[in-house]
Formats: sequence, C-alpha cells, structure tokens
Amino acid sequence: MIKTIIFDFDGVILESLDVKTEAFKKLYQPYGPSISNKVVENHLENGGISRYEKIKIYHKQFLGKDLDDEKVQKIAQIFSDIVLDKIIKVSFVDGAKYFIEKNYEKYLMFISSATPTDELKFICRQRKISKYFKGIFGSPDSKSKHISFIMDNWSLKNNEIVFIGDSSTDLVAAEKHNLWFIGRVTSGLKNLINERYTLNDLNKLDKIISMIN
Repeated sequence: MIKTIIFDFDGVILESLDVKTEAFKKLYQPYGPSISNKVVENHLENGGISRYEKIKIYHKQFLGKDLDDEKVQKIAQIFSDIVLDKIIKVSFVDGAKYFIEKNYEKYLMFISSATPTDELKFICRQRKISKYFKGIFGSPDSKSKHISFIMDNWSLKNNEIVFIGDSSTDLVAAEKHNLWFIGRVTSGLKNLINERYTLNDLNKLDKIISMIN
C-alpha cells in the first residue's frame, strides 16, 4: 500500500524544464552556437543532475576548462539569476496542484530535486505549496540520499513509496531503493516511454497509484 509520494520538481510539479533549457543555452551562447547546442542536447538527455555538476562537465567536455568550486558557484549564480523570476511564474504541470492539494493528508509527500535546496524552498514558498510537503530536498545531496533520509526518518518500507520523475536519473534513484516509479513522459522527453507506469500529466495520477495498490 502506497503511503508516500516523492515528487521530482521540474517537469513533474512545475512546467519549468524549458526555462532551464533556455538558461543553459543563454549561459553558453558566448562560446558559439555549436557549444550552446551541445550543452542543450546534453542537458535534455541528463535531467535530474545538479547545475553545479553540469557546469563542471560542460566546461571540461566542451571548452576544455577545469573549474574550481568558486568559479562554478559564480556561474551557477548567473544561472539562478536567469531562471528564478521565470520559474516563479510558470504553470503547474496539468493536474499537479489539484492532486497535491487533494491528497496531502492522505499521503506523506516529499520533493526530491537537483535544484539547490534553498532556491527550491524559496520557489515552493512563492508558489504557496510548501505546507503540503513533509520535506523539500535539493542539491547538493543526491536523490538517492534524499530517499535514504526519508525512509530512515519516517520508518518507511520501499514498497510503500512511489517516486514520480521525468528523467533516467529519477528512475535510477528509485530503482536503487526498489521504489515504485511513475514516469512523466512528454513529446520532448521520451526516455521513460517503456516504463510500466507512465503519464503525460498528473490528471490520472490517482488512477495509476490505485493500479499499484
């Protein structure tokens, strides 16, 4: 019986993926379209990885530059400045807000994201959804660490938890802990299309959870 739902954030609760894709494109445009296009392609193929890791990888892989932590932080702050105001205004994934408001007393709900924790909590406060979640977890901790913390501190078994994500990173984290997994699949992101439980939005989330139960 499902007692707990762990939501990814971007692309699962908010329709914020395009905002972050455009931010990465803008961040690397000064290096030319070839570089910025490679960055965008890699970003879309590797959802669920923190911007800090991606910035290090992109500078090393595409620009041949090793960045120290201070430089990564500076670039990540530029990224944050680009996206924050826009993310506060984007739409919820269809059905997400309704499901959360309707079911937050029925399930223990958590957010597990690669977005920096402080920024993630700020966005949730601005969108007035913080009160629905028992915990809101972001980077630098990994999603696997989030799951371990949730299971340990709320004394949960793996078959009592479902993780809702839209990336292979989300799937890997769920599989590592033997959790149920529901993948959000869109026209632009089809990497989870072969998973057993998938949806295009969250309007039928109740139905899929009842299938698991």
